Amino acid sequence: DSPVAAWLAMKRGLATDLVYFHTPPHTGEKARTKVFDTARVLAGWNAGSITVRTPAITGIQRTIAARAPESYWTILLRRSMHRITERIAVRHGCHCAVTGDSIAQVASQTPENLSAIEAASDLLTLRPLTGFDKREIINRAHDIGTYDISIRPHEDCCRVFTPKNPKTKVRRERVERIEAELALRELEESAAAKSELFEVTASSVTAHQKM
Repeated sequence: DSPVAAWLAMKRGLATDLVYFHTPPHTGEKARTKVFDTARVLAGWNAGSITVRTPAITGIQRTIAARAPESYWTILLRRSMHRITERIAVRHGCHCAVTGDSIAQVASQTPENLSAIEAASDLLTLRPLTGFDKREIINRAHDIGTYDISIRPHEDCCRVFTPKNPKTKVRRERVERIEAELALRELEESAAAKSELFEVTASSVTAHQKM
């Protein structure tokens, strides 16, 4: 979903950087290679390069899993990801986040949960897939060349961190009370500051100094 959302943003003229949340050892190098291959396809559409930043959030996941109710894990993790994205965006002059959310496709994408997630930061969030169903997204992924990459069996950080019975209609006040006990801000600041940086073209992936 995220590559299709990024492609739609690029289609409207937005210069697009990608943020991939890496969780070693739960997600390995094959998962990250999957991201780079997707970025190479997207870079081919704009005949240039795309920046990929890969903050590691293993510590954040472990803190949430150890200290928060399981049904809130995904909401708390995504709020944390939004704050990290905001820090990266502010540092590098980006004006918004683009996500692959589609209304009610999964538990975290109900209006109530999306509202609670977005409230975690002040960064404008664009959701170009809001009204798409899964078949429409898959068809578009085929069209732009990312589908075969996306179905490789290498999990992302959210899928390896899925609660058995996730909340579908959280109350923001309840989420904030739980979050206040987790002391995530220092971990988030570290993840944003230590993000690895890669420049990706249609034919190459080049690592740069962390920034």
